[in-house]
Amino acid sequence: MNCSLLFRSVLVGFLLFGILGGNSSAAVWRIGFGKVDITPTESVRLSGYASRSESSVGVADPLFARAMILSPMDESKDHESVILVSIDSIGTTSSLTAEIATWLEIEYRIPRKQMVLSSTHSHAAPHLEGGLQNLFTQPSSDEQLKQTHSYTQVVHDGIRAAVRAAMTKRQLGKLSIGEDSATFAVNRR
Repeated sequence: MNCSLLFRSVLVGFLLFGILGGNSSAAVWRIGFGKVDITPTESVRLSGYASRSESSVGVADPLFARAMILSPMDESKDHESVILVSIDSIGTTSSLTAEIATWLEIEYRIPRKQMVLSSTHSHAAPHLEGGLQNLFTQPSSDEQLKQTHSYTQVVHDGIRAAVRAAMTKRQLGKLSIGEDSATFAVNRR
C-alpha cells in the first residue's frame, strides 16, 4: 500500500469514527490538503539503521509532510477543525507533537485533541531529534547531532507549511464511509 493511500485510509477512519462518532451518513465539510517537501538537502543520519554509523550519501525518493484539515461549514467554528498530519519518518516524537499542538492552539485556536501527528514509518528517513534514543549501536558524532537538529527543524517548518497550505486550500466536500475487501496478499510472509 503506498503512503498516500495509507494516509487517506487512516484519516478517513480517524475522522469518521472519532469525530463523527461512527455515524456513516455523508457530512459536508470544508476540506483542505497540504503537502510540503521535507527531503534533506545535506547528509544526515538515517533512522532504522541501528548498526550503520555513517550519514546518508544521497536521496532515493523525496520525503513529505502532509496535512488534511476538515472544518465545519460555519467559518466562525474553524477552531472545531480536525487535522491529520503525516510525515515521512520512522516515527514521531512527543516533543514534536507537543510543539505542533501548541502552535495549532496559538495560530488557529485548534486544541490538541483535534490533531493527529503520524508517520509513514520509513526505515530510510532521517533520524529526528529526540526520537528512538536507543536505536544506534554507536553514538552520533557532534556533526551528526548538528545535522539531526537542523533536519528536525526542517520537519517542524514543513509541518507548519503543510497545515497552512491545507487551511488556505479548503473547499466544500463530503465524507462518507464504505467497506470492501481484498482477497490477495492476505499473508505476506
